[in-house]
Amino acid sequence: MRAGLNLMAMGVAGAATVLAGCQSTGIIRVDPEMVTDVNPRFNDTDARQFAQELSDDILSRPWIDNWMRENGGKRPIVFLGNIRNDTEEYIETDLFTNQIQRTMINSGRVRVKAEREARAELRDERLDTKYNDPATIKAVARELNADFALVGKVIQVRQESANRRHWVNFYQANMELINVETAEVVWSGIKEIKKVGG
Repeated sequence: MRAGLNLMAMGVAGAATVLAGCQSTGIIRVDPEMVTDVNPRFNDTDARQFAQELSDDILSRPWIDNWMRENGGKRPIVFLGNIRNDTEEYIETDLFTNQIQRTMINSGRVRVKAEREARAELRDERLDTKYNDPATIKAVARELNADFALVGKVIQVRQESANRRHWVNFYQANMELINVETAEVVWSGIKEIKKVGG
């Protein structure tokens, strides 16, 4: 009888442990495309909207065809320059600039030069020849020089009611594509987002 009670107690304890392990932590996985505004700040949905509209616009304008016509059919080479965050918030601009860069690359209409940090790593790799097979050593001074720099900034206007219960957050991304040699702006894009709450 005593062995039966011990066995039952062990079973109840085991079931309690299993149920405790199944308790929800309050975290669920959702589709990354799902809009999840938990506060009025800039978020991933805003970044996706910036990236989508700006990359569609930059690839649909005549600067690419003009360049190719003037340069024997060669695709323009673009590098991603500085995108300033001129807001009062911390905004990780890579959230949308990486997507713009990816869309440009995948379009096949332009060539994209690697970012500065990546280029520094590649230069180190090319110069590290001591233990490499001489047949596989890469030539130095063969990097592409960019034809255009994509630069810009994100600005913000925030308003609150006197009682701080209602607010408006307005974000604007201003981006320009600038000819590296002539400093001519060949494309200018803008995307605005306005959030209202309270």
